Amino acid sequence: MIGSRIRDLRLEKHMSQGELAKLVEVPQPTLSDIEHNRYEPRAGDISKYAQVLNVTVDMLLNEEVKN
Repeated sequence: MIGSRIRDLRLEKHMSQGELAKLVEVPQPTLSDIEHNRYEPRAGDISKYAQVLNVTVDMLLNEEVKN
């Protein structure tokens, strides 16, 4: 799921939830919910996550794409 991929990529980059949340301009509790797959990120925010995490949108959306 996208939340798990965001979490894994964030951890690979040694970023806290607070740091990533600030960079993508979402509240930290919202990011926590996304990473725990309780909430899907807004479509408009997915490209922000991809840009900050230095991956493609396809990588975030497609479970079969590997880094």
